[in-house]
Amino acid sequence: MNTPPKIRRHDPVSKRPQDIVPGNYSAGMFSHDMAVCFAQLVTRFVHLEDDMARFLALLLNMRDPVSTGYILRTIRSPKGRYDVMKGLLEKAPVNKAKDQEHDRILAEFWSINQRRNAYVHGHWYTSDENYSSWLLEPNDDDHGFGLTDARPVARDELVGVIERIDKLVRDLLGLVQREWTKIAPK
Repeated sequence: MNTPPKIRRHDPVSKRPQDIVPGNYSAGMFSHDMAVCFAQLVTRFVHLEDDMARFLALLLNMRDPVSTGYILRTIRSPKGRYDVMKGLLEKAPVNKAKDQEHDRILAEFWSINQRRNAYVHGHWYTSDENYSSWLLEPNDDDHGFGLTDARPVARDELVGVIERIDKLVRDLLGLVQREWTKIAPK
């Protein structure tokens, strides 16, 4: 064949009229209760990230979360931080006797991180009629359909993630306290 193959271009399927969410919406989060929960989630997550320096110290068989905090903050990518800790947990000889609680804590941290990122980097909308909040998560809308692809988010959903953060912090600090007694101070 002498003709080059035709380049296939994306042809987005337009939304059907029945898919359009009825009512008027404003871009952003305008519900006070949702905004307070959102702020609590974001600010508590920052402290959870700081506490993960203690987890890294465990994986390095150290009792120095200050130094491991510098290490984690030097790795700019959250996925990179996770990969470093997962690699140490799974492959470092010093960690071969670590139990499943370590794996669970790291997996839960990553799961919460992904939820937090969806909330922080998503597009929020608020119903002008009832102040319900709607979220278009990142990567859900490559073609600008916006609100038609958003999903409703209740306050309880954010509270659930906050509760997961609080539980993980308690579990993490309990693990650190138990494990540090086995590590000689340097």
